[in-house]
Formats: sequence, structure tokens, C-alpha cells
Amino acid sequence: MKKENPPLKPPVANDIVLSQLRQLHEAVWPANLYRYAIYTLSDDEEGVAYIAVAWEPDSRTLYAQTINVGTPPPACRIPRPINVDAQDWASRVRPIAKLTRPRCMEVPLANAPVSSLVGWEDRVSLVKALLMVDTVGKGRPSDFIVNDFIIIDSSLRSQRIEEMRKAIGGGKGFRSYVLKVVTRFFWYGGDYGADDGKGWNTLLARTEDRGGPGKRRLSPATKPGPLSAKEKLAKARAQANGKEYVRKARRVDAHDIENMKEGLELDWAGGDKVSLATTQSRMIPRRYKYRPVDDTPSYRRMRYRYKEIVQDNGLLALRNGPQATSKDVDPRPGTSSELTQSVIEILDIDGFHFKIPVGARVLGKVQAVPLILILAISRLTGALRGYAICTQGETGEGYQRCLISALLPMDYYLSELGLDPLPGLLTGNFDGICNDNGPGKSRAVRSSVTNSYGGIMFNPPGARPDLRPVGERFNEILIRIVSEQTEQGYSRENNLFERAKRRERSKLSPILPRPLERVVLQAIDVYNRTTDKSKLRTARMRDADCGITPDKLHEYHQKRRHGQGARIRSADEVFDTFLPWTKRTCNDARVHWENARYSSAELKDAAIMHSRRPGKEAFVVEVKSPYHKAGKILCRIPEGEVFEIEMIEEDKIRFGEDLTWLELTFAKMDDDIRRAEAAHEKAKLTQPTKRKSAQRVSVKTQQQLDDIEGSRTDEFAGAVGATKSAAKRNSKAFRAQQLLEQQKIAYGANGRSADEADTEGTTSGTSGNTTADDTQSSDDPLADAARLAERAYLARGKQGDPTK
Repeated sequence: MKKENPPLKPPVANDIVLSQLRQLHEAVWPANLYRYAIYTLSDDEEGVAYIAVAWEPDSRTLYAQTINVGTPPPACRIPRPINVDAQDWASRVRPIAKLTRPRCMEVPLANAPVSSLVGWEDRVSLVKALLMVDTVGKGRPSDFIVNDFIIIDSSLRSQRIEEMRKAIGGGKGFRSYVLKVVTRFFWYGGDYGADDGKGWNTLLARTEDRGGPGKRRLSPATKPGPLSAKEKLAKARAQANGKEYVRKARRVDAHDIENMKEGLELDWAGGDKVSLATTQSRMIPRRYKYRPVDDTPSYRRMRYRYKEIVQDNGLLALRNGPQATSKDVDPRPGTSSELTQSVIEILDIDGFHFKIPVGARVLGKVQAVPLILILAISRLTGALRGYAICTQGETGEGYQRCLISALLPMDYYLSELGLDPLPGLLTGNFDGICNDNGPGKSRAVRSSVTNSYGGIMFNPPGARPDLRPVGERFNEILIRIVSEQTEQGYSRENNLFERAKRRERSKLSPILPRPLERVVLQAIDVYNRTTDKSKLRTARMRDADCGITPDKLHEYHQKRRHGQGARIRSADEVFDTFLPWTKRTCNDARVHWENARYSSAELKDAAIMHSRRPGKEAFVVEVKSPYHKAGKILCRIPEGEVFEIEMIEEDKIRFGEDLTWLELTFAKMDDDIRRAEAAHEKAKLTQPTKRKSAQRVSVKTQQQLDDIEGSRTDEFAGAVGATKSAAKRNSKAFRAQQLLEQQKIAYGANGRSADEADTEGTTSGTSGNTTADDTQSSDDPLADAARLAERAYLARGKQGDPTK
């Protein structure tokens, strides 16, 4: 059992020593100073101060402790003597009212942290035993006074320290430790303030500055951490040789942390933006080039420290950039519904990539092509209000079609796709839209919403889209419905059954566009009728027994709209709003549009009526091209009548009979056929023995013809072409034709072509024996024209031959 040493106490002073000490204590100090007074000199550097410790009036010597304000005390610094009569010292003294000390030393001892009291009594007893004497000999602290001779006489001080060491059995480091404690005692102002309960606080342990739970270790340095692989090997070698292992790993100090900060700024956050390991490897030759490996900060130490350095200096924003930091790192308080104030109907519109493979026929094979789904989602109710499918990327045209589907019932889409009515497909007015700075911000969309419709348009700065969670949820619903209702579909669940299903079904062909569109409508219906949007329901709506699904919230808000906000717009008004008319001059009952000429019987009658007016005023009409359909367009005359005008026969022959705006495809079609015929003719002339049938065309041309014919009625919804780009263009043209038919129904446009109006009387009289096959309508207008020309030629032949 270890024997405890008796506590140290100040020595008992004799009468001679006490008499001398009392004379010193009663002497007047120079410059109005006193023991432990803090002062500075006018000509000293900033941050340098002094603490008066002892005064010897006979030699006019002041013993003062020099300190550096704001820095920790050194290991040893004894008060030095100052001649107060030299160099006009008294006139340069500037007293300081109070010394700035650590926070733990400014509170009463009873409120000090428990951890700072560890060893405090031992340190106090050491200082008292060295610097004080007992005037009575009973060991009462009230009888202790300061022994100035210990401060003045260094030999007496050394003798006293040795006596203390022998008294407690101290080791070789006892003297250094005592001087360190005394230096710290003087450095922080001695025992001043003993009357207010803060005496001897200078000897409290500074545990608050040494880290701890939830705190970082600041100074003077941190421990080197766990043993490295090399140190573990050295330790095992020492133990095997029967020696004691002494670790020599360096500590990480403030200088190392500054080097780490520099490396992170140069390499990790700036410049090449390399990894943390590369940053550490570059820092070593830059700042520790001539040091051994054991004397450099390891990667483990840098990884332990780099998060704090990055956070304190804002290096993560520098590495990611301001845009990525704003989108993905910085918190975004608030909700999307705050803008609505529980009243305003605002639609968020954005495009999403399908996470379902969609097939198009390319070179005779079904291949997956990317499609964009544009959704209009209500911030007020959370309902999916409209949609549009884009085959050629996200365009302003798709945004306009999406807004049309939000305002008009989707009965036309359901009938086209062969679906029964879906109650979850919602229709109603809105007050404004909110979209990003992409195609939705185009002039056509902005003009339609703000000028024609009279709504508000919000374009927030580029940031993480608020619709992404809604889009992801809708994608999940799509995937689930496709996996349940189609052969190709599979979910993304991570279980054995779904993984096996994915492996099997991924080998099948992608889903076709028309079945996909059916799934989209069904998914919208499911989403609007089942999604929990209770966070958007107000207390008044709850009292009115309103549900929490989007369709119920939508029904509640639409019923409470009044005035202009409740007006039901007709189909033709909606199309006029989002698909504006373009003015064109009509010459000779024909309208020029995109290098083609259009006319009809109605346009011819209107042109005749306009020509009978006096003057030379141009006949201006308005036309509308429904998305790349070239065969027919809509026309509106000044009287307001809307009808369909058709490409004249000459331009039909020039551009082809498919009547789409894919000019490149159809302009080359006739050239390809004629080129194939010319090549066949050349083959007959140059190689008579290897003649080919004149009825053959090239494989590429035949594929184009098959794709065009197949896109009219197949389940690919026009997504057929020689390449993916061609398939997407054909799909877009197919959907444009659907929109044309829908507009014709909305405007009640059923027109006749001009040539048909001119020749219908003559054709009916020229052939009295018309067969049933001749009267049947044809899908090929060029073939119809050829038959009419043949009958006219035969009729002329009969009139010239008297034998017939």
C-alpha cells in the first residue's frame, strides 16, 4: 500500500524575519502600484504587460512578471528586477484595470467545473508552501503572509524548493513542476480577488480548453492517435527483445492544422479538386519536404481533422460551387404551398424522364427510346392536373399541350386510347404557373399564360426543383402499374422475386407508346384518388368534411372559385389561347404556309366575296399549324368562321401524300424512288445478264415506306423510323395529327378541298358506270387523283373514236 505524504505547509517564520517582512509590506510602492497590480509601459509593444509581485524599497527595485496578454504561460518565467529610477520608468507606467483571463477563472470557485478542480488543492498548497510563511505556527490560512525574500533571493528560493521536495519525496522533475505552477500563478494575476470568492482561481485546470465530449482539442497540440502499422511493428519488436517501447510519434499542432487548411484550399476545394488522400500526399512535399516520415501528419490525422477545417472555412461550397451548394447542400426551409396562401391555384410544370423503357421501331427492330413526360401539378391541392408526352426532348410546345390538358376534359384522349372514363382525371381553372428557366420560359408559353389567359407566371432561380418528390412518386406508380398490367414491366424492389422477374422481363421488348399512354392516364387517376395530401387541408376544409386526397381538395377549391376565376372556357377558346393564330395574306384563294400552298372551297368563296369589295385591300386570314402536320391546317377568316384548308394537288405531288412537316424525309422519298429506278435502268444497260425487276426498290426506301404505312394504325403511335431520331419525329407528328382531329371537333371544321369542289360535277357526269370500288374512299389521295385522270382520258378517247 502506497504511503501518503503529509500536506505541505508554509514554514513558521521567526521574529526577525517577520519584522523584516512587515517593513516590506508597509512600504509605499512606486507609481501607485501594489502587489499583483497590472500595468504596461507606454513605449512597449502591444500585448506586453507586467504584474507587480514584490517591492524592495532599500534598493528601489520592483520585481515584476512579464506576460503576453492572450497567450498561455510558458513553462518557467520568474519575476525580474526593475530599477524604478532608471530611464524615467515611473512616467511610462500605464495601469490596467483588469487582466483578461480564461472564463473558468472569472467565476466563483463554487461554480467552477468539477474537472477543473482536479489537483487544485495540491497546486495551491505548493504555491503557499513556497511563497508564504506562517506568522503564528498553527497552520491557519489567515495567518499566512507573502515571503518577499523567496522572490527577491534566488538561492533562498532554490533552498526552499529542495526542502519541499524532500518533504513529499518528489522526483527529479519536482523543481520544474513547482516553477511551472508558480509562473502560472503570477501569469494570471496571483490571488487577487480573494475577497469575492475568486481567489486562487489562477490554479484551476483549464479543462474547457482541452477538448472533451462535443468539443475540439485546440492547443497546444493533439495526441498522435492510434499506433500506425509501422509503430505496431516497432512495438512488437521491442517487446520481443525485452525492451520497453517508447513512442516517438509527433503531435498535431496549430502549424500542422494551418498546413492542412492550405492543402485543402489549394487541392481539395480549388484547383483539381482531388481526393483527400491526394491532398495529403501533395501537402507532404510542399510543407514537410525535409522531414522524416514519422515527423509528418499522416492521412489518418488529416482525415480526423479535415471536416472541422472544411466547416470552419467554408471549403465545401468552394469545392461544389455555389449552384450545387444551393441546390443540394444548403437547407431550404418553407413549403411549396406557401405561395398559394390556401387560395391561389398555381401549377408547377416540369419535365421528367420516363424510368420505363419505351419502344420504337427502328430499322425493323423495336428499340428503347427516351421520352419526356411533362406534368402540371397543383401547389394548392397536390393534384396532377395535366400531362404531355414529348418525343424530341423538352419543348415549349409540350408545355402548351400540358396546359391544354389541364383546362379541357381528357375524354378525347380516353376515347382515342380505348379507355373507360377515369374519375381521377381532373379539370378546372388555374391562376398561374411556376416553372424553371427551361423551355417553359419561352416567349410562346409566357405570352399564352400572361397575355391570352390572364394568369401569373413565376420563374424561380435555378435550384433543386420542388416537384422532384412528386415526380419520383408518380414514377413509382407508373412502374407498379406497368409491372402489374404488362408483360414487360417490373418494379425496382430489392427482393428475390423481383430480381428474378427483372432478369426475365428485361429481355422482352420495351413497352409501346400507346399502352404507355394508357398507363400514364391510369397512374394519374390512381395518384389523384389515393395520395395523402392532408398537409394541404385547412381547418375550414376539415370542418366541411373535405377529404385528404387531391381529387377531393381540387373539388373543394374549384367550387369556391367565383367571378372570372370560375368561368368555364370553351374548347376553341382554350386552343386559341395556347395555340395562337398566325396572319397570312390570301392570294388567288390560296394561303402560303411553310413553302406550301393551301386552299379549300370555303376559302375560295371567302376570297371571291372579298374581291368584290372596291379597293386593293389585301385579304388577310389567320392560320394555325397543328404541330408539324403538313397535309391540312386550320384557317380563320375575318368574319370569324373557322374551317380546314388542304394542300393543293400540285404541292401534294411535290411533298408527298403523308402530309406531315417532316420535309426532309418526304422530300427525299420521291428522289430515292427515282434514284432507285435510275440505278435499275443503268444496271439493265450496263449488265444485261443481271437484270433486276423494275418493280423493286432499295431496302432503305422500302423500310421507310413500311414505317410510314405502319405508323398510321399501329400500337407504336407513330414511333417508327430508320433511326431513333426519325422514330421520335414520326411519333411527334402522329400526336400532332391527334391534336388536329381534336381541334377540328372543337371548332366544328369539316371542309372540302378546292379541286374537289371544282371537279365534283364533271367527275359525276363523265362516268355513268362507276363501280362500287371507284366510289369507295381511299387513304391515298394521289391514287384517287390518278384514277380521276385515267377516267378523264378514257372519256376523251371515247368521244374521238366514232366506233366506240
